[in-house]
Amino acid sequence: MESKEPEVEVIDNPRVGRRRRFTAEEKRAFVEEAARPGNSVSQVARRYNLSPSLLFSWRRLMEQGSMSSLGAEEAVVPESEVKQLKARVRELERLLGKKIARTSVGVSARSHARRIAASRSEERDPGEEKEPDPTVRRH
Repeated sequence: MESKEPEVEVIDNPRVGRRRRFTAEEKRAFVEEAARPGNSVSQVARRYNLSPSLLFSWRRLMEQGSMSSLGAEEAVVPESEVKQLKARVRELERLLGKKIARTSVGVSARSHARRIAASRSEERDPGEEKEPDPTVRRH
C-alpha cells in the first residue's frame, strides 16, 4: 500500500506595510469567486494574499446592497438612509423655493408701495401733514 504525503501549499506573506487599493469591481469579483461551489473565503483570501476578514466584510456589504460604495476611502451608508436623506433634501429645496418666491414677490411689492407713497407725498400740499403709509415697513 502506497502512502501519500499530504499536499502542502506554501503561502507567501505579502510585503509588510504595503497597502493595496481595490476597485469595487475587483472586490465584487473576489466575493463572487469565494461564493462559487468548491471555493471558500479562506482559499480565495490565501490565493490573493488578502485577509479573510476583509472578504467577509466585503461579502456582508454586498449582501446589504452597499457594494457600490466600496471604492477606496468612501464611507458606506445604508441605502435606506440615502433614500431618507434624498427625500429630506427634496423637501428642503421645495420649502426654500417657496421662501425665495415669497421673498422676491414681497420685495417687489414693498418697492412698489414705496414708489406709490413717494408719488402721493409729491402730490400733497407742502403745508399738509404726512400720514404714514401702512404698506411701507419702517426699520
